[in-house]
Amino acid sequence: MKEQEVDILNLFNQVWVELNCPPVRLSISANDENNSNFSAINGTVFFNPDIIPQGVDPNQYLLWFFRHELSHVH
Repeated sequence: MKEQEVDILNLFNQVWVELNCPPVRLSISANDENNSNFSAINGTVFFNPDIIPQGVDPNQYLLWFFRHELSHVH
């Protein structure tokens, strides 16, 4: 399967606007075993892109993932 370029920040911002959430900063960091795959702390959302499964459309997966996770943020 061909590698697909993913604009994580753009996808995150799209979902953030869809859900009409307050402003935050997105921090993307891979291979950090001390943090969870997704967390929101003091206005910063931390995301580990290593969770994207092999063989899926990463854009569609991230839209689903961010919609799911951000719907729980309050």
